[in-house]
Amino acid sequence: MSLTKLIHTVSIKLQKSEEETFEQLNTLAEVVKEEIFPKNRLTHYNMEMETLHIILTELIRSDLASKYFAYDCEAKDSIDYVITLDDQCKYCGEVLKDSKRHITREMFKLNSNFLQLIAEYRSTQLKKYLMDEYRDNLEKLKNRTQKIVPFLGAGVSIPLNLPNWKDLLLELDKGLTDIDKKKYREIIEQGDFLKALSFLKKYSTMYRKEDVLKRGIKDLITTRYRKENDDDVK
Repeated sequence: MSLTKLIHTVSIKLQKSEEETFEQLNTLAEVVKEEIFPKNRLTHYNMEMETLHIILTELIRSDLASKYFAYDCEAKDSIDYVITLDDQCKYCGEVLKDSKRHITREMFKLNSNFLQLIAEYRSTQLKKYLMDEYRDNLEKLKNRTQKIVPFLGAGVSIPLNLPNWKDLLLELDKGLTDIDKKKYREIIEQGDFLKALSFLKKYSTMYRKEDVLKRGIKDLITTRYRKENDDDVK
């Protein structure tokens, strides 16, 4: 089965778009790779058990994944894998099905051809959005993720209901006279945030010291964050 057909089939069963379905398949491939894994391995990646069951069932039906059983032989304190529970424990010889001396657990393994199909599909999709000259850099970055330090703008905090630079500065007008407040707000509206900070440190009776200004910024962000969490709890 082609990956395109697989995505289409699974998307119908999940009642999701094909884009969302590919993201689920891609997450599965990225997380477990060539490991033998239990279903709950994916619970930390926003994948529901029912969704995972549907995906794995279709992958196994299409010979793109295999199912195993891990078992723990209590008599010999040893662990191994079998294809079916009708198999015997290689340590004590007892049939695993209905055995009270063995703890069994469903396990799965993605086949290498599925991982290859995912990689090829991902590469094809990437070509639609990333110019050729940048793709090599992306691959190099992917192999150095432990050494990458992201530089993020203030905008990433907005979905968390934290203030952007403009809103943050507007809340720091304490200690300014009415005339200075007007000038301070004009500078902010012009988008010159660094100049606004300099103006604040020069004319505010509260934030002239840099450590006090840093503490004020920290307190505003902390207060907003806690309020957002409290609202979520309610």
